[in-house]
Amino acid sequence: MSFVLVISRDTNFRKFCVDNLVVRGYLAVGLTSAIEGQKLLENSTPQLVILYCVAERFKHEVYQLRNTYGISTTPIILIDANSVDPNWLAKWNIASQLDYPVDARKLVNLLHPWLEPQQQLS
Repeated sequence: MSFVLVISRDTNFRKFCVDNLVVRGYLAVGLTSAIEGQKLLENSTPQLVILYCVAERFKHEVYQLRNTYGISTTPIILIDANSVDPNWLAKWNIASQLDYPVDARKLVNLLHPWLEPQQQLS
């Protein structure tokens, strides 16, 4: 089963992502920050990270993620209401950027290059 880590201080967005992924058969865990996830990441490496945070915080969160053991090459999807410098995205190996708000279909469709489609729970 594919493991997706969703990081966002926005409780509603985190729940939206986790619920939509779980109903589609993914194992999804929501956290408020990369630092909160360090203990989890010591024992388990996600196949994908979805990161949504306010513009002044996302660079710090990416830095924390990339410097955590085992997640240096894990794809990160950054969700932000603003355009982010493509050079910065490339420097930190950000797999993709989506604009906020995002609908569930667009988010799930974006996962396909990194995760195998899962069976939906009945």
